[in-house]
Amino acid sequence: MRLLASIRPLDPLELGAGCERLLETGVDGLHVDLADGVFAPELTVGPEVVRALAARTAALLDVHLMVAGPEPYVRAVAEAGATRVAFHLEAAPYPWRLASLARSLGLQVGVALNPATAVAALEPVAAAVDFVNLLTTELDLAGERLLPGATERVAAARRLLPPEVWIQVDGGVEADNAAGLVAAGADELVVGRALAGAADARALLAHRQSI
Repeated sequence: MRLLASIRPLDPLELGAGCERLLETGVDGLHVDLADGVFAPELTVGPEVVRALAARTAALLDVHLMVAGPEPYVRAVAEAGATRVAFHLEAAPYPWRLASLARSLGLQVGVALNPATAVAALEPVAAAVDFVNLLTTELDLAGERLLPGATERVAAARRLLPPEVWIQVDGGVEADNAAGLVAAGADELVVGRALAGAADARALLAHRQSI
């Protein structure tokens, strides 16, 4: 099981130092949410932050595009030094084209799925991608806790996808639910606020060693 640290909860004025602290906990890479304020109801960082991170660390940089028109962003984050990119299936009328583009630019490629989208929507693109990002929270301004049925959703995706396609769970992951998500079929967990405290980080990393 791989553990990726989301940079979203970090203080933007201390982003570099915050990312270094996250990597020091022993996580396997950094997860960067790139939201445009159109597809997703918030505005986050852009490709230049990916470029700055790539210049500062050799860690895996996993970019999640929460944007209405993903194609130019795929090009931009590839040029910036990203390792992987995931675009939303809901925002991509031609997902095979986008997956092919990402690979031609040297990226590993995934598709992301909002919680309200049926897992069955993954079937037509299952052979096109390296991983799937299953969002398990919404940007609801209420703490973004793991939504009901998240574990069952992971299990359904695992049954549908080829074994070589990894499942990434993104949102609401904490020490007390990580083992259940991995048992259901998750290969990667994206963790945000739960890595903020040293005790939480140790608990999650201990889970990784024991699963």
